[in-house]
Amino acid sequence: MTFADPSDLGLRWVVDREHVPVAMTPLADAVRRVGGAGTDLAYAESGLRVPSTLSREPPVANGFDYYVDDWLPEAERDEFERGLGRLADRHGGTLGVWLSHSLPRVREACSWLEAAPLDTTFRALAERRAYAWSHTGVAGIVARRDLLAVAASCEPVFGDRATLIAYGLAQGSVNETISADVALWQIAGMEPDSPAANAALQRFLAAFGSQATGWSIDHPTLLERPDLVDAQLRMLRRHANRDVDAVPTEAADRRRELADHTRSRLNSNEERAQFERRLARLESFVPIREARAHWQLVASGALRRAVRARGRALAEQGVIEAIDDVFFLTAQEYDEPTGELRKSVDDRRADHERWTAVHPPVVIGDTTGDAVGAADGVVHGAPGAPGVVRGPARVIFDLVDADRLEPGDILVTTMTSPPWTPLFGIAAAVVTDAGDTLSHVAIAAREYGIPCVVGTNHATTLIRDGASVAVDGGAGTVHLERPR
Repeated sequence: MTFADPSDLGLRWVVDREHVPVAMTPLADAVRRVGGAGTDLAYAESGLRVPSTLSREPPVANGFDYYVDDWLPEAERDEFERGLGRLADRHGGTLGVWLSHSLPRVREACSWLEAAPLDTTFRALAERRAYAWSHTGVAGIVARRDLLAVAASCEPVFGDRATLIAYGLAQGSVNETISADVALWQIAGMEPDSPAANAALQRFLAAFGSQATGWSIDHPTLLERPDLVDAQLRMLRRHANRDVDAVPTEAADRRRELADHTRSRLNSNEERAQFERRLARLESFVPIREARAHWQLVASGALRRAVRARGRALAEQGVIEAIDDVFFLTAQEYDEPTGELRKSVDDRRADHERWTAVHPPVVIGDTTGDAVGAADGVVHGAPGAPGVVRGPARVIFDLVDADRLEPGDILVTTMTSPPWTPLFGIAAAVVTDAGDTLSHVAIAAREYGIPCVVGTNHATTLIRDGASVAVDGGAGTVHLERPR
């Protein structure tokens, strides 16, 4: 592992298995390294400076992605917050930032990637994807201010639990992820291969098929791998009596009950009025967060399609053997392939397979405070969604194995993305290696009302498939139950 700046080793670097669950191919690893100008432009259009922690070049870590987990210096943080406030004011609030500022630019960038000519440089492609991602990120950061404001209103009553209460109050609004899940469940309830089912499936793929199944360009889209949708439909058809249509209503009911409980605990009319104002702004939080996830996957899928089109041309020219060999080229080789690159591809593919089997260090540099892991038969993580449930663990790494999941199973995986969440209508709980309380998996689990533990780092290696476990989503723990 090497750093562009040796002094960066003194910072706290955390592996990003939420977005990159396994080692990336060389070209996927190059996306962040060469796309920085797109990030700069998106932040400049938003009237913001790129945070210093985000602008640092990540270490070369055999395909694993690490990010700086240190706080911004106080002066930089204060100026950044003021910039976010100015952006929200210009667009009439958080939802306006997303709808009128970020989303149109994200759509344009994805359309640009879809239409990019074959000779477009990899840097230009990566910059456009980074531009789209950064605009989704800016909108997400603005939305987080609304969450923190509600948490501040709850703090006098709930103390240390105020932020978790705010998370619950953010749930229960119509959002991109649950809408996709409901659509797929409805297809599963139709007669297989009937005209109605086939037409509904085509509508689903038109709306959501351009998503990649993960955040890295190494992950295929649903249009590229329809067998992944088929695997989910096989599972869902076995349980078509599940009323997933009710999930949005049930989530909204939980939100109303929690809001009523919170109001009843506030001490004055002034506190209640402030709480109501802040709560109203929070309604857009989950819709923006999940739309953000959707468009990040669409942008990655659009970049992947552009790259694979280039790979097809290089394969036809005999430069590489197969289309997906393009992911094992460097950015320079992608732009200017010289000679036959098959030997280089073979060597890099073998190296990549070796690193894919490695469980990388969670933290490098300053490892202070790395407290998650397992001890005395308990896997520790962070609370993702409250609730306690027991059941057999079902360790699943790929959507193609979705039909292994049965009702009452605890889904254990590295991380999920929106194409995974139809499984939440079957799973009794979800446990992941990666993520935090605001990650996609936690938000989706709270929508479904099932317990969730995130950020365990090692659940998929410590929990045996089929083992009996007890999940406490509020405490962030998974107990490995011994056989009687």
